Amino acid sequence: MRIQALLVVAATTVAAFASGCASEASGADVSSVGEAVEVSGDDALAASDRSLVLNAARADLKANDLKGAALYRSGATISFVVSKFVQVGNVAYLQAHAMKRTVVRGRNVDTEITVAEYAGSPVAAYIADGMFDGPNYFAMFQKKAGRWVVATSAPTVGAAAGTFSAFGPTDAPMFYWTCSFPTLPYEAFGWSSKAYRDEACLADE
Repeated sequence: MRIQALLVVAATTVAAFASGCASEASGADVSSVGEAVEVSGDDALAASDRSLVLNAARADLKANDLKGAALYRSGATISFVVSKFVQVGNVAYLQAHAMKRTVVRGRNVDTEITVAEYAGSPVAAYIADGMFDGPNYFAMFQKKAGRWVVATSAPTVGAAAGTFSAFGPTDAPMFYWTCSFPTLPYEAFGWSSKAYRDEACLADE
């Protein structure tokens, strides 16, 4: 189980993330409602890449943590309430709250995923073991050959073997993921200074 491999980070060392956020629209569209999103470079390009990253996140959940989930059998899909999106070149970080999306009378309706709707997926086992802290999704992405995919590597501090993705973790994996992606701004992940981040990363090598 991926979340069991995550390093437990002391709560006192993790800065609180911005909470005000908005749900993104289905497909490649982004909701026009105000949102807490950080982008870099050309705004239009960043918005396009953000939509593609969200689609990659949906694919990641459906193939892994939510594989076989009952919610898909009802024809529902996943939408995200994005609390943080940081992109620098071909690297991006996403932090979001996953919700169930259904279409009612031609309109998208987003609701919280119920325990019953996790049935048949790995998350059902996480819940049974008390190792699920809600539908919060964290992942690092890399753009390869024009496609955004979940970043993978050998096991590193704070990340399960081969993946930089976590759903419902009981700790804060992204705090140390930045050690493997130093081009991303340290402030986005709760570090008080670049020197502090670099020192902590060096100590964990």
